[in-house]
Amino acid sequence: MLQILTSLLILLNPSVAFFTPNRAPIQDAPPKEAVSFDSSIDNYKLPISESMFLASQLVPAYPIRNWNSPDPQISAKIGLVFEISRQRILWQKDGLHESRPIASLTKLMTSLVTMENSKLDDAFKVSKNAVATPGELGGLIVGEELTVKNLLFALLVESSNDAAVALAEGVSQKLAPNNNIDTNNIDRSADSTDTRGGEQSRVANPDIGLFINLMNRKAESMRLADTDFTDPSGLDPGNRSSAWDLNRLMQEVLKYPVLQEIMRTKEIDFASADGKFSHHLTSTDKLLGVVPEIIAGKTGYTEEAGNCMILTWRAPNQEGTVVSVIMDSQDRMAESEALVKWTKEAFLW
Repeated sequence: MLQILTSLLILLNPSVAFFTPNRAPIQDAPPKEAVSFDSSIDNYKLPISESMFLASQLVPAYPIRNWNSPDPQISAKIGLVFEISRQRILWQKDGLHESRPIASLTKLMTSLVTMENSKLDDAFKVSKNAVATPGELGGLIVGEELTVKNLLFALLVESSNDAAVALAEGVSQKLAPNNNIDTNNIDRSADSTDTRGGEQSRVANPDIGLFINLMNRKAESMRLADTDFTDPSGLDPGNRSSAWDLNRLMQEVLKYPVLQEIMRTKEIDFASADGKFSHHLTSTDKLLGVVPEIIAGKTGYTEEAGNCMILTWRAPNQEGTVVSVIMDSQDRMAESEALVKWTKEAFLW
């Protein structure tokens, strides 16, 4: 209603627009050509449609920045707040295109590739290699069979590295025999090493080479120029991306309601396909239940990446969807919550 009243006031009296704050836009729009006319013509009037267009350009773009609320102060080295509906940057800190290790935020792409290449009721057997993956979360058991959906719960709720490898192996085994992908063209570098920083940058498991190849192909098709994947879990520092690319990746993940549902799950119990083994998972996202507007989120941590988090929530009055990204933070939960609160206070929705 406020937006409508503002627009009507400016259409009736364009001078009203000059009472809006004289601040530079957060995201610059491309320059528009000036409207010209012959001032010597008496009583010159623009066509009604053009008059309305010019008046509409004086209406401040919503959400309107409340400049009485200062910019957020967070420890994260890189930060981004982005409103999806209007494709507008609301706030940013430092290099949006700086490619950095992303830890378990990698699992967003793992879930996306899994959704595109399997069915939720497919059952994958958990291998010894999967369970041997560093990390105790998920509690998977060698030899048990789990549905893709339950593995996705383990992947995104508790951030299980075992589940990431189990999904990668399962999808690779499903696709290769059917010749859906030319296995002769698979990047087999998944079982090689790279000496950058003295770290092994590839996971020594040739059974997931096809899946990693799919992850990078998807990144390329999405034009994620700052992004590269070397394993499906994010353990390896070779998994790199930028705040801007992660924002775009999350927007793609949000197209799947089941992934939203999974990432909003605080805790869940499920059993193996034969019912012999049961699992109880608790989300790594401690803001669930604290921030009611949350749509989806994912945490990540490695020594190289630091504490990372991506969060999506509903804007006030259902006026859009907001994504926040923080990379290398001292307190990912507190700072993500602070960005949600700041976004509500710093803008008129």
